[in-house]
Amino acid sequence: MRRAGFLLAGIMVFAAPVAAGATGAPYIALLAFAGLFFLWSVLTRSPESGPLAPGTRAMFPVTIAIHLALASLLLGTGHMLRALAGIDAEVPLTAWLLVGLSGALLGRMAWPRGVSDGAADLAEAALKRLDETARQAAADRAAQGRVPPPDGGVALTQTDALEALPAGGNVTEAEIAAALARLEDTVTDIRLGPALLVRAETTGTPRDRLAAVWHVTDPGAARDATAQEVFDLVVATADVVALRLFASRAAALLTHDPAARQALPDPARLTTIATEIEALHPGEADLLTDLAGRIEDLRAEEEDA
Repeated sequence: MRRAGFLLAGIMVFAAPVAAGATGAPYIALLAFAGLFFLWSVLTRSPESGPLAPGTRAMFPVTIAIHLALASLLLGTGHMLRALAGIDAEVPLTAWLLVGLSGALLGRMAWPRGVSDGAADLAEAALKRLDETARQAAADRAAQGRVPPPDGGVALTQTDALEALPAGGNVTEAEIAAALARLEDTVTDIRLGPALLVRAETTGTPRDRLAAVWHVTDPGAARDATAQEVFDLVVATADVVALRLFASRAAALLTHDPAARQALPDPARLTTIATEIEALHPGEADLLTDLAGRIEDLRAEEEDA
C-alpha cells in the first residue's frame, strides 16, 4: 500500500509540469517546478543524505541545476504536446503547482524519509520497533540454564580468528565457515555460540553478526537459546543481510534437524517481523513467513504424534 501511495505521489509531482506546459503555463514556471522538485528531494530523503545535509551542501549548486534542467525538460515536453495535439485549454499555473505540492506531501506521508537511501534505511525503523521486547525475552531465556556467556574480553580473545575477515560483512559463506572451523580448535562447541553472540554485541560489525548467525543455524552446533538471542540482535541492529541469512539457513536446519525448532524464534515473532518489512523487503519477508509456517507445521506434527 505504501509503495503504491509513493508511486502515485511521484506521478503527481513529475506529471504536474508536463500538464502545466500542455495547458499554457509560461516557460518561467520552470522556476516554480524546480522548487517543487527540491522540496520533493528534501521530504523523501533522510536528513543525513538529503540536499540540506552537511555532507552534501557542496553539491547544492549542482542539485539546483539538475532540478532546473528537469523542470525545463518536463515543461518543454508539455509545450510540445500542446503544439502537436492542438490543445487550446488553459489551466491556471497555481492548480498544477497545488497538484505537485500535494504529491510531495503525499510522498512524505506514504513513505518515511529514507526511501531512496537503500536497504539499510528502509528496514531500520520497522525492525527497531520490534526490538522493544527483545531484551525482556533475552532475560527470560537467561534463566533457562544455558551456558553463561563469557565477558567481552574473553569472547573477543576466543574468536579472534574472525579478525582476518572484513569487518563490513563483505565476506562469502565459505570464508565464514572456514573461520568458524578454525575456532573449533580453541573453543568448545557449547560455548562457541555464546562467545560469538557476545562478540557481535561488543564489536557491532556486520561480519560478526553474520558469523553468529552462521554458527547458531549450523546443523552441527549445540542447541541452546543462543539462536533466539542472535535473532534478537539482528532485529535490533536492522541488519537485513544477516536477517536473510538467518531465515534461509534456519529453514535448511529444520530440514536436517526438525527438533532444532525449539531453539528458533517463536513463529508469531517471525510473522510480525515479516509483516513489518514486507513493503520494502518482500523476499526476506517471504523467507520469515515460510520459516514460521515450517515451525508451526513441525509443532502440529509433534502434537498429533
